[in-house]
Amino acid sequence: MKSSQQKIGTSRRSTLALAAGSVAATAMPIRSIHASETESDVLIIGAGLSGLNAALLLEESGAKVTILEGRERIGGRLYTLTDVPGAPEAGGSVIGPLYARVLDYADRLELTLEPMRAREPIEIPLDQQAEKTLLHLGGQAIKTPEWEHSKSNPFPDHLKSVLPFFFRNPAIAPLNTLKDIESWLEPEAASLDVSLYELLNRNGYATNAINMGIDINQSYGNSSHDVSALHLLQNQTWGQHQSQGSGVFHIKGGNQSLPKAMAKTVRGDIHMNTRAHSITHDSDGVTVATDDGTIHKARFVLVSLPFSALRLLKIDPPLAGQQGAAVATLGYSTTTQLHFSIERPYWEDDGLPPNMWTDQFCGQLLAYAHGDNGEITSACVWLSGKNALRADRLSDDVLTHEVLASLVAIRPSTKGALKPIRTWSWQKDQFAGGTWCSWKPGQISNFANVMAKPAGRIHFSGEHTARLDRGMEGALESGERAAFEIMERL
Repeated sequence: MKSSQQKIGTSRRSTLALAAGSVAATAMPIRSIHASETESDVLIIGAGLSGLNAALLLEESGAKVTILEGRERIGGRLYTLTDVPGAPEAGGSVIGPLYARVLDYADRLELTLEPMRAREPIEIPLDQQAEKTLLHLGGQAIKTPEWEHSKSNPFPDHLKSVLPFFFRNPAIAPLNTLKDIESWLEPEAASLDVSLYELLNRNGYATNAINMGIDINQSYGNSSHDVSALHLLQNQTWGQHQSQGSGVFHIKGGNQSLPKAMAKTVRGDIHMNTRAHSITHDSDGVTVATDDGTIHKARFVLVSLPFSALRLLKIDPPLAGQQGAAVATLGYSTTTQLHFSIERPYWEDDGLPPNMWTDQFCGQLLAYAHGDNGEITSACVWLSGKNALRADRLSDDVLTHEVLASLVAIRPSTKGALKPIRTWSWQKDQFAGGTWCSWKPGQISNFANVMAKPAGRIHFSGEHTARLDRGMEGALESGERAAFEIMERL
């Protein structure tokens, strides 16, 4: 089985010509770079969607741009696992119908969209749940049609028929007073910036119902106590906005194809495997030092790193006040994945659905139906929250052993049916530190409106700084906003 986080040799992507007003480009030969110093108008740290979008916009305005990327790959938290059958997405998987910037880039870069490939039960249509998803809760296997009348169901009567992984939205919908997708940042929304547990509990939901619907295999935070209700209310409002469009998409060949194609159109240098360790800034410019000993100078720097990664860099003079607190404390969700090839179709052996949603250490067992004709190509055990944090304290071999043992204990047909391919932890990736921003209670009120403001000649982007959108579209939105801020100062 592959190690979770492997490095490969240092290289530099070639410099490419960008046609005026177009993102079509012709590649030049790749060559190594050994410069001890570089100079640019704008230095961008991070070659994910936000950094690449900013780079392209800045170059269109005539700026000289250099990008530093600490990984050996382009894409940030878009990561298509081409070494796993079916090439599942370890990172961003869904392109919404109103992702205007994403859809525009896909069109201009001639990328093909296809229907979204469901990754976990929450993405599977309700009328397919009985066929595809099994619950295992409170020591019992429960078929989804049996959930409403199960003794394990702690939900109030009006939500008894709601499957556990669908609980959050119908529970919070009647409590959502946000008018639009920007209302979460207005002062009157501050009263909702409490823990999700507090909001639900004070509105009549019992602790065991909140635990079942939020704390098991949660998407945000590590429990209902450490994620802001306001954050999830904004997500719901944004989701309602997205539902005005039609269709949910995936890029053929993998969503990482998008940042790869964008990178090929950047004219400036992209330095791969180049980890920044310090940023020094004053009224004259910015200097970034990297682990390979190179010094990079620029008039401005755009940091597109998640704050969970930025907090590992030394900044001199340091960020102060609410902005400094944001970098030091902003919450991020957790995901640890174990990917397997399927040696035997275990679901045929026991006659049960291939996916399983559990309250055990194995979390979610996901059977990826990514074949050309919908056949199952691989499986993944998806750990989040406290399970992911526990997993990250174990070696890959011990983790795999414990997860497989947890699966076999509740579903014997999986014994010998899954062969480990690789593990992946977004928390252990030093350039991510987690999956996506997960605001803690009080953080939106305290610093959401100030944390992305320029600090001298340092600017910030990334999905955590988006005001309107989430996911891939939020990343592009933030890069656009940061690019325009810098253009006004060049």
